Amino acid sequence: MAIVTKKTFELPSEGLHLAQITRVDDVGQVETSFGVKEKIRIIFTMLDEKGKDGTALDAMISANKVLGEKSTLGKLLAELKIPAGDTFDTDELIGVKTQIIISHKEGKDRNYANVTIVPTRAKTAVAEV
Repeated sequence: MAIVTKKTFELPSEGLHLAQITRVDDVGQVETSFGVKEKIRIIFTMLDEKGKDGTALDAMISANKVLGEKSTLGKLLAELKIPAGDTFDTDELIGVKTQIIISHKEGKDRNYANVTIVPTRAKTAVAEV
């Protein structure tokens, strides 16, 4: 008989981080409160922080496969200054470096790291200081 243990992921610390998009996963169809949606998961790897065991720490954004200006993916592309027309290959995100803000959110069964992209204007202001 197999014994399954619950895996606990170490979260990046709260605050400003330099991160790189290292993976984009196609999650497929997911049942949401708004019906079934096609989703992707965008993985950010921290470049300025390692876990207790020395491995890279990750955080993620989940997004619908929609390019509208109000959609999560559309807002992300706009903040990263990546143009998208009617279609977009999400593999183009891999390797992109950006500043993100991590905030922790308590869930029912574990804590989560929420990701916010630092707006380009704020990046410029930080660089000038």
